[in-house]
Amino acid sequence: MKSLVVFDMTSATGIGIAEAIRGGIDKCNALLCDPSDINLEEIEGLSLMIVGSPVIQNKASLSVVEFLENIPENVLSNISVTAFDTRCDTDNPKRSFFSVISEGDGNVAKMIAQKLRKKGGVPVIAPERFFVEVDRSIREEETARARNWGKLACRA
Repeated sequence: MKSLVVFDMTSATGIGIAEAIRGGIDKCNALLCDPSDINLEEIEGLSLMIVGSPVIQNKASLSVVEFLENIPENVLSNISVTAFDTRCDTDNPKRSFFSVISEGDGNVAKMIAQKLRKKGGVPVIAPERFFVEVDRSIREEETARARNWGKLACRA
């Protein structure tokens, strides 16, 4: 089983989450790649593709958006897909006013999952949101949750 986790590696926010998800699907021969580094030929033969993005002003990062737009129609046929996003923890009292305004309530993971499905991907589990702290650190329980979510995606 060949798997790919795609995440905007230029953004420090959430890389630990993407690494935890990749760790959760390690038995699925998973690679973690930045969207700008992926050749469309690498998608051939995949069993599972997970695409994630940091939430930037209530949207996916530009590199993730461009990656999704450049996938030809039906290239993902018969490939299991799901999506995730990383965002600032809304329950954290240290959360800045700017981060509240810049994130809003948009579900970036759901938007990514819809685009993957339109490209022919077969959804395996619901898209998920993962939370990081204002200082970009990640709580251990969130890392564990990401790892377990990756395992679920791999088993589905």
